[in-house]
Order: sequence, then C-alpha cells, then structure tokens
Amino acid sequence: MSDKLKLNEYRGVQHIAWWMEGSKTFGTSLGVGSNQNIDLEGVDHEDRDYWAAEQAFQQWLRLHHDQQGEDWNFDEECAVFFMNHETAKSALQYVKSNMKVLLNDVPWPEWATTAIAHGWKAPKRWRP
Repeated sequence: MSDKLKLNEYRGVQHIAWWMEGSKTFGTSLGVGSNQNIDLEGVDHEDRDYWAAEQAFQQWLRLHHDQQGEDWNFDEECAVFFMNHETAKSALQYVKSNMKVLLNDVPWPEWATTAIAHGWKAPKRWRP
C-alpha cells in the first residue's frame, strides 16, 4: 500500500489519518466508528493495513483511556483527535509499530506455502 499514516492538523487539533500519495490528500482518520475486533486472516489483502491500523489504534485508546478529555477526545464525526502534539506523535508511533506485529501474525495462505516449497520466493516486502 502506498498510502501512509501521518498526523493531519485540522481546525487546531490533530488526527491520525491516511495520506493518499496518489491524490496528495488525507483520507480517513483512525478511530472513525471502528471499535470492532477484526480477524485479519479473513480480511482482503488490500484492506489489511487499514484494519491492522484500526486495531492497533483501539489498543492505544484502551491503554490511554484515562487521558480522554485531556490529551485526546472524539469529534462530532466520532473520529479521535488530539489536543497535544506529543500525545498524537506517540499514538502514531504506537500504531505503526503494532501494525507490524499484527500483520506479521497473519498466517501465510496455503498457496504461498506450497509455492515456497516449490522454490517460489516472495517479492521483497510482500506479506500475506
């Protein structure tokens, strides 16, 4: 995925949002109505980054629930926003590092393990 997570400052607060390189704009912010646990194994390959980021972000929110209203809160669209730049930066780092953990926990599909057994080498940065 060429899209990346970045901090987006909007109306004096910050959101963690997807930066869409192709259109040079911000897309969906993390925390918009995604309080659900998703099994990444059953998610389409192109949607895994999105759902892994949402899961990692929900973990961060649970760990920092006591800071709600002080460092972060929900806006009228139920997106999470940050009043504190350091907290936003810390949350972004947490999400990025935990996304890797979540995505590495996804088992390889049977076709890939069979192909590897027959000499196929996965392209660099490919993951199931």
